[in-house]
Amino acid sequence: MKKKQYKKVRIVLVGGGGHAKVVADAIRKTGKFEIYGILDTKLPVGATACGVKVLGDDNALPMLLKKGIKDAFIAIGSIGDCAARKRIDRTLKTLGFRLPVIVHPNTVIGNDVILGEGTFVAAGAVINPCVRIGRNAIINTSSSIDHDCVIGDFVQIA
Repeated sequence: MKKKQYKKVRIVLVGGGGHAKVVADAIRKTGKFEIYGILDTKLPVGATACGVKVLGDDNALPMLLKKGIKDAFIAIGSIGDCAARKRIDRTLKTLGFRLPVIVHPNTVIGNDVILGEGTFVAAGAVINPCVRIGRNAIINTSSSIDHDCVIGDFVQIA
């Protein structure tokens, strides 16, 4: 009996720095997405980051939508200031991109946990039952959130 082959969903990462490396690793390990490219204002077009080609900056987003790329992920960190993440989120939502939840397969997530769109859960994180996490949160490597906690939008737990 032949295994059914599923086509991976193409996704673009916005940001190509250190956090993007962790996000890209998690995406590859889930097997659900194909990273189509990276957008970054500080990297030259054609360079590679995280083993993925840099396509340009935010100005490339409308072209990517026309190519059928409907999923995007904010792959920049937010230690100290999440203004850039908020700006990118508004841009992506206004253009009509989907922002999936990315969860590294080496995590523990309890029952009745709600993860808001665009949230990232890194390797080794433990999220216990009945936790609610807002949009575009970052639950970083080996973080622990106990039962019944509520984490807001754009929060980073490290």
